[in-house]
Amino acid sequence: MRRKKEVNKVNVRKLRAKMIENNFSVEALSNIIGVSKSTFYRKLTEKGENFTIGEANAIARALNFTARDFSAIFFA
Repeated sequence: MRRKKEVNKVNVRKLRAKMIENNFSVEALSNIIGVSKSTFYRKLTEKGENFTIGEANAIARALNFTARDFSAIFFA
């Protein structure tokens, strides 16, 4: 079984700022990436789960990230 590629370092502060800027709640983004709200919250903590590359891409599309935003948030 192939392991999903993950994003290991997320700048949570910048991600939350983009969520607010684009009027997206945790519930809305969790639905977009197909996880529960509690799983999404765990992914936002330093010691929690990591976002997969697919999840990071889906978030970036939903929040209209530029390439610079994507790098600054998911590869901090």
